[in-house]
Amino acid sequence: MRKRKYLLIKMIYIVAFVLMILTKGYSLEQIRISVDNKQRDLFLYVPENTTQEKLPVVIVFHGYGQELTEAISKFRIDKYWPEAIVVYPRGLSTTIQKMETGGAKSGWQTYVGDYKDRDIRLFDEILSYLKNKYPIDENKIYVTGFSNGAAFSYVVATVRRNVIAAIAPIAGTLGSIKDRNIFKEIPVFHVAGKQDEIVKFKSQKEMIEFIKKINKCNDEGIIINKNVTEYKSAIDKPLTTFIYNDIHKIPGDAIPFIVEFFKNNTLKQ
Repeated sequence: MRKRKYLLIKMIYIVAFVLMILTKGYSLEQIRISVDNKQRDLFLYVPENTTQEKLPVVIVFHGYGQELTEAISKFRIDKYWPEAIVVYPRGLSTTIQKMETGGAKSGWQTYVGDYKDRDIRLFDEILSYLKNKYPIDENKIYVTGFSNGAAFSYVVATVRRNVIAAIAPIAGTLGSIKDRNIFKEIPVFHVAGKQDEIVKFKSQKEMIEFIKKINKCNDEGIIINKNVTEYKSAIDKPLTTFIYNDIHKIPGDAIPFIVEFFKNNTLKQ
């Protein structure tokens, strides 16, 4: 029964994805790049008819076992930032003990050194591919992700902070104490659900407090609306939170705020 339900949900997202492409003129290119002698799949959105000389880049990492078509349908970064290149990579078979429910699923490394840093190298190869093919703005490279992809957003920021302008993890944390010890300041937009049954809200609140300290943010934030709070930084590395009263998911109304946060933060060497 569970397998039939999973296949039905998978088919629904595939159909919705196809309809989105057909009805909205959404142009995605599916490509493969070689990393460690393995072919890594990704979907790529590239703006058409843009007047920008250099293009921002947003890399989106899906959740653990999440269909890539679902992630694309949920994030839709291009809807709010059609001038940006958007990359949706597919994860490899991954085992996460806390989330394991019947075999390895597609996902990402959860700490620096995990799986011999295969996904860090994927990130590097994606940027290399884009630099060689498109006029990207190297001061406007951003990372977001959901769940396991959110955790990886924190991981990649730990070791590639010198090339990433900002990150936006949705329902994920940096779990490794060792990684937290080497994590440095970077603009963060963190999205968390109060009823999250997978990544508990308590652990996400702890992560938010950790980022506030690292980024030298004010203790008291500026409330923008019922979900969004901005924390100013003494070192120009702001933190914004989007807190929603729901379960483990990608809240669609958070996406335009994430895009706006990205637009307001560029890489400062």
